[in-house]
Amino acid sequence: MHRKQTGRRRRHFSEKVPWEKILYRKQPYPDNYSGDDEQFLCELRKNLSAVKYTYWEAVFGVARLVFHLNLIVLLNIVFEYVFTDKLDVGVLATALILSSLFLYVIYAYVMSEINVDFLDHFYTVIVLILFGYATTPAIRTLTDTISTDTIFALSYITALISCVFHDYGINAPIVSYQLSVSSGLSSAVFLLSRLSSNDMAFVMLSMAFALHAFTPFFRTFKGIFFSRVML
Repeated sequence: MHRKQTGRRRRHFSEKVPWEKILYRKQPYPDNYSGDDEQFLCELRKNLSAVKYTYWEAVFGVARLVFHLNLIVLLNIVFEYVFTDKLDVGVLATALILSSLFLYVIYAYVMSEINVDFLDHFYTVIVLILFGYATTPAIRTLTDTISTDTIFALSYITALISCVFHDYGINAPIVSYQLSVSSGLSSAVFLLSRLSSNDMAFVMLSMAFALHAFTPFFRTFKGIFFSRVML
């Protein structure tokens, strides 16, 4: 009888005293009590880590992926033309030099926020050209003993690795710019072993290095510029 009266008093008291989400005060509620259904649903939080993107932000994000895929496809298309002797080494070298000069002018006068040291960049280019041309014969004959089918398969696998770990502007643990560039260059090195000319191999190596190492800066600048214009 006494227990029934005590239980009634507690229920009556709990109806008058509102429940508070605190631990330092004793309340006439069970320890596992978390409020009624209405209060529980009001305090329920869903998708706290979800990020909402606008339409143009999604477009620019996908454009980064498509841009990198286009670079890999372009490199393989050029290799196919070179491999089947449909593209001359002089034409490819001229196109590479002219496009590099054009993009460098854009970098120096549009993208760069500081004064560009042209002489230092010139020395760097000369060193890269001499070092690349000197090591091209060794790089080209590095995988001569491997079959062509295996070379193509390894080239596609390393290109896929480059796509997976490439920096698309997402802050994630899987992103690795160094691994992406190294995999992209490895994909090109595998293909160089199928070429018969050191000059053509050097031009293809220079093209692969330019596409994988320097185009991300232009891609980032393009994304920032158009995002400011559209957004």
